[in-house]
Amino acid sequence: MSAKVGDDSYEIAVLSFNEAVAVDVISSGYSTTTVFELQRREHESGVTWELTARELPHHFTKRYDNGDLKSMIESYADTTRTEDISFLAARRNGAVAGMLAYQRLQWNDSLWLLDIRVREQERRSGAGTSLVRALQFSCSLRGYRGISVETQINNYPAIQFYLRQGFQIVGFTLYTNDDLRDQDVACFLFWRAGQ
Repeated sequence: MSAKVGDDSYEIAVLSFNEAVAVDVISSGYSTTTVFELQRREHESGVTWELTARELPHHFTKRYDNGDLKSMIESYADTTRTEDISFLAARRNGAVAGMLAYQRLQWNDSLWLLDIRVREQERRSGAGTSLVRALQFSCSLRGYRGISVETQINNYPAIQFYLRQGFQIVGFTLYTNDDLRDQDVACFLFWRAGQ
C-alpha cells in the first residue's frame, strides 16, 4: 500500500508487533505556543462548554515517553491486549519516518487510534497525513463506522492536525476534579467513515 501527499511520497506498510518494536526510537511529544482552554458554565437552561485557543507567552513542550514503542504499548496494557494492536509505518527510501498504532473496537464497530508518532526531521512533510489517510481508507474499506482518538486540550498541534484530517471534536473527559482547574483535560475526536 502506498500513499502520496504533495510532492513527498511515503510507502505505507503494515507491521507485525515484532517489526514495530524493532523500529528505532521515535520520540513522542510536541512543542507549541498555543493551547486550548476549556470552560464550563452553568446557567438556568443548562450547561455550556467552551473551547478557546489561547496564545502562551513562551513555548510549551511535552514529551510523552522516551520514544521506545515498548513503553507506549505497556501504557495500554491494562485496557488493550498486545495482540489486538495493529501497526502502520510510513517509509521513505526504506527508512521508517513515522508509525501509527490502532485497535479495532468491536463493541461499536470502529477503530481506536492509540498512537501516532513521526520523526522530528520528517514532521510537516506529510508522513502523519499519509498514515491517517491510510487508516481512514482501511476503515472505510472494512465498513467500520469511523476512527476515534484521544489527545489533551493543551496539545493544540495534534487537535489542529486531526481537524485537518476530517476529525471532529466530540467530547472531553475530566479524570479528576482538578483537571478543569489545571486545564489537563482529555479531548476526544472522531472521524466518521463515508463523509
